[in-house]
Amino acid sequence: MGEIKHLSNNIFSWQLASRVIFAQDFTGAPDRGPWSGKALRVGIHQNLGDITSQLDTRISRYFAQSLPQDKGHAATINPMEFFVSTVSFVTNALLVDSRLSSDPEWLRQTADFAVNRYAAADDVRQWPPFLACLIAPFIPSVKRLRKQRTYVMQKMKPIYEELKGQFLLSTDNKKNRRKGTLGYEWLWSGAPNDVTLQDFSDTMMRTLIAAIHTTAKTINVALIDILTQPDFLAELTREAKEAVDGDGQSINLD
Repeated sequence: MGEIKHLSNNIFSWQLASRVIFAQDFTGAPDRGPWSGKALRVGIHQNLGDITSQLDTRISRYFAQSLPQDKGHAATINPMEFFVSTVSFVTNALLVDSRLSSDPEWLRQTADFAVNRYAAADDVRQWPPFLACLIAPFIPSVKRLRKQRTYVMQKMKPIYEELKGQFLLSTDNKKNRRKGTLGYEWLWSGAPNDVTLQDFSDTMMRTLIAAIHTTAKTINVALIDILTQPDFLAELTREAKEAVDGDGQSINLD
């Protein structure tokens, strides 16, 4: 069964699909690795309670900083831009260490390349393939994406070197990282022993892109859907209020 499963990847796989969707041969976007998904799923499953608590705290903090808090005061926002920034702020706290998740430039860059990977692919497709390979390096969005890939690798280098050093000292290091509280630890627990800095950095960049853009897009579409169907708004509001515990500070996911 295992051989059949892996054989199917020669016909269709998300790795191959990503290369086409994001025009990776032209944009230089990081390739989708074979080992990151399972490691993240295991880590999330093992730390679901702590993750939920962190998400709740981080979301409340960002909303308090970015939206009017006084009753009767309103603000105008671009939903997609707002939710990209929100999700970037939230997910970084779960995926990288506090040094990066509190760095304004890192947050700005992650929010930007989560969207720019799609923009770069769209810009490349404006040209036929035989010209795209020549023109791509000069397209502004592609140039920015390649610089962002280098930026992520530079920022991930201290984390990688620390993990690599501890692994060389103890072969149990990776197994213990499965019980860690941050995404980079879960990724490390599933990485091959010979993983390079480039591979590890690219995997983190892809993880951030997937977490930020997909989540922000889903929330944006859901919000628009709600606003265009006001008949359901009262019921959804009541359901949301019922999910909030009596202290008003926590959510009952059941």
